[in-house]
Amino acid sequence: MKIRLTPQLAYIIGLWKTRRTKEGIGIAGGRKIVEVFLKKIIDAKIAQPDKIQIREVEMLVDKEGEGSEKWKSANLASVRTVDGKNANVATGNATDAIGVENKPAFAKKIRRETDVYFYNSAYRAYFDEVCKNAADIFVHKNEYAAQYLAGMFDGCGGVHEADGTIYLSSGSTRDEMVLLRLGFRAKKIRGKIVVLKPDPLVAFIKPYANYFMKGEK
Repeated sequence: MKIRLTPQLAYIIGLWKTRRTKEGIGIAGGRKIVEVFLKKIIDAKIAQPDKIQIREVEMLVDKEGEGSEKWKSANLASVRTVDGKNANVATGNATDAIGVENKPAFAKKIRRETDVYFYNSAYRAYFDEVCKNAADIFVHKNEYAAQYLAGMFDGCGGVHEADGTIYLSSGSTRDEMVLLRLGFRAKKIRGKIVVLKPDPLVAFIKPYANYFMKGEK
């Protein structure tokens, strides 16, 4: 099957890259961003509605909703029983449930997310290839690049309140290179890709971004 890159597909790949599920081709997130992904893949005709799978997931997270990767989340199903009893999520007594002993339990509350995904080996291979070669594919300031970046920032973009800089909460050296080659000043700082002069980038992706700087993911 010959797959041709379109601006719409570039957005889907950018969003998928930042929120990919372990299974198939899909994303994990809140209701609104999941609805965006669903609409995009159906409109692009890369997945039939009856082939799309949706799964509600309950996660344990720390009180800020994040933390170190080791402590960040645990599938709630895995902490239902501790010594034959339910884990006490409200008081944080879920340490043994997430498999770590003699450590303070960061897990304090339940976060509900939705996984939406479908299976297609050809598209999965193509998505991986585009992500791997993004710095060589998105080299011009056109709709392809704008949609790809819009998808990424919809997926894991944020704004520093102190100085107004914007960032990708998780990103690779390849992501940094994409931004730099397109003329946007970016630097990887403590695991985030920070855009030092945000206004040009915001103007570039604004026509295509669905939820960046608008709230729920």
